[in-house]
Amino acid sequence: SGLVREIADKATDELYKIDLSTGTKKLIAVPDGNFNVSNLMVNESQNQLVFSDKNTGLLYKVNLK
Repeated sequence: SGLVREIADKATDELYKIDLSTGTKKLIAVPDGNFNVSNLMVNESQNQLVFSDKNTGLLYKVNLK
């Protein structure tokens, strides 16, 4: 969306795992619904990703393993 934040606020998101050493990326999840993902957190055991939907403020989780 570049400099126009309003474009990103209306877009739906997909979740990717990116290896910072090699630059390879892998799609890990397409949330079931039209979410605008914000406030990403990984739990301590690193098997769940928790995020909030910017539009509703509700929390969601995605199993990673």
